[in-house]
Amino acid sequence: MWARRVGVVLILAGSACAGSSPSATTVETSPPSMFDRFGVATVVVRDRDGERRLDVWLAADDEQRQRGLMEVIDPDLEGRAGMAFWFDAPTRGGFWMRNTRIPLTIVFVNDRNAVVSIADMVPCPDTASSCPVTRPTGTYQWALEVPTDRWDEVVIDLTSTLVLEADDLTAIGSS
Repeated sequence: MWARRVGVVLILAGSACAGSSPSATTVETSPPSMFDRFGVATVVVRDRDGERRLDVWLAADDEQRQRGLMEVIDPDLEGRAGMAFWFDAPTRGGFWMRNTRIPLTIVFVNDRNAVVSIADMVPCPDTASSCPVTRPTGTYQWALEVPTDRWDEVVIDLTSTLVLEADDLTAIGSS
């Protein structure tokens, strides 16, 4: 009985394929992006040199923040300057580099848009039993990770003011 059912299914599936039109076109699709699960945002950097805008990926929920830039090997981040990590309330939590493939520089920013601290982070081998945790020097509202080899492009220092803007959150910070 079972063999007959399988045979029927195979015959039906085969006739469905045979009936396709010879003029049908094949649509090529790109492979899914590692960033499909993230939002997008803009970081407005203000300092003595003026104002500039950085397009970034946005991690704004627990799942996104936990994933972050793990497994990413493209330091160009598909054309974005980095990834912002938004927290609903000020925090002191740290960041680690487990399963992260590229060196990153992290900027911790408080709820008044001031830079709290900046630190370089190096990838932690997958085989390590524990990874170092990079902690800010004070409480922060959000953090920005930038590939270290692109740090010269973003030009942020301890005197910079950073405002995070995103469509899926109210204008974050004050202007």
